[in-house]
Amino acid sequence: MEDVPNSQDIVDLMLNFNEDVQQVISEQEIEADSTVPAPSYFPTELVQRTSEDLIERDLHTFAEDFLLGPAVQQQYQDIKPVVNPHELFLSQINSTVVNQSLRNAPGDLGFKVTFDQHDKVTKNMTWTYSNEVGRLYVMLNSQCPFKISTTSPPPDNSYIVCIPAYKDAVSRRENVVRCPHHCRNQDMNGLSGKFWMNSTHSQSIYYEDIQNNRRHCLIVPYEKPHAGCSTYTYILEFMCRNTCVGGVNRRATEVVFLLQHEGRELGRCVVEVKVCACPGRDRRHDETTLVKRLSMETAKGKAKHSGSAGHTKAVKLSQETNLNLSNAEEHDTASEEQWYTIRVKGKSNFEILKRVAEGLELRSAQKLKKRKLTDSRNQNQPTDVKREVDIVYSDG
Repeated sequence: MEDVPNSQDIVDLMLNFNEDVQQVISEQEIEADSTVPAPSYFPTELVQRTSEDLIERDLHTFAEDFLLGPAVQQQYQDIKPVVNPHELFLSQINSTVVNQSLRNAPGDLGFKVTFDQHDKVTKNMTWTYSNEVGRLYVMLNSQCPFKISTTSPPPDNSYIVCIPAYKDAVSRRENVVRCPHHCRNQDMNGLSGKFWMNSTHSQSIYYEDIQNNRRHCLIVPYEKPHAGCSTYTYILEFMCRNTCVGGVNRRATEVVFLLQHEGRELGRCVVEVKVCACPGRDRRHDETTLVKRLSMETAKGKAKHSGSAGHTKAVKLSQETNLNLSNAEEHDTASEEQWYTIRVKGKSNFEILKRVAEGLELRSAQKLKKRKLTDSRNQNQPTDVKREVDIVYSDG
């Protein structure tokens, strides 16, 4: 079997070939149609070349022909290209799932993100989380602890991808960036740029997903909780307010946490975030607004539910009232036809009561006359009742 040269032999052959070419050029006696014998180190599969071909051949072409020889191919055919592990890891990151509105999906591992609860909400708080509203309120450039936990440990080399996104479906595919003013400010790591959120973790990776409009992704390795703890705390900070013009521009934002392993999603958690100047004040305002809205919706629901029952009760009460009024009128009519006697002491008192009695009798007579006239009109008026099916509508 023919001996196969190693890498050092290949380099030496290439250098020697360059010297032989220069020697061939200096020889003046070589005729145009004569052939130059190949040196002993040439592969057997290479044919003899004329002097003109050797002059035109360069070093790169010779190395390429030599490495394509069958013996060399047999030795180097199992060699694989060198792959950068960092580039291979970033190629697995894909934020396409964030383009749609998402909800929490703990998965089989029970992945979730929690926050500590404060006993009292004050104005000077740097961050606070409201369970009623389901929103995190955090101050600009303030460190906020995110507690990550799982019910079952994920595989080794798992990682968490933190992706900021807008809640609005229209702006969902846009990238959440800082405003021009806050782009000039440096973060805790001494970096300045458009990334809206940063991490204090020493192995944090800031990545732009080119396939999804260069969406900013913050990648941190999954850390197992320490002994005696159920969660691991990651410190994140936000570099621009939601009210900044040219950045978020008063749009609702959220952060999607994806627990992944080799590009496969193991769990998901969505946290709504509002970066503001006074987290405590904004939380109390939003909670008060939510209570008012829920109370109004509850009142409308009760009114709608009791509408039919209330209508029936009102009709029944109206019927009872009409019946009582008719009975009272019949009773009053019967009592008006009877005579009553009052004994009065003193002629002056008698004269006064006499005038009162005459006035009351006159009033009763007028009322009775008016009632009889109304009844006669109602009896003589023809009833014209039409059903809805008898009514004909015309376009004219």
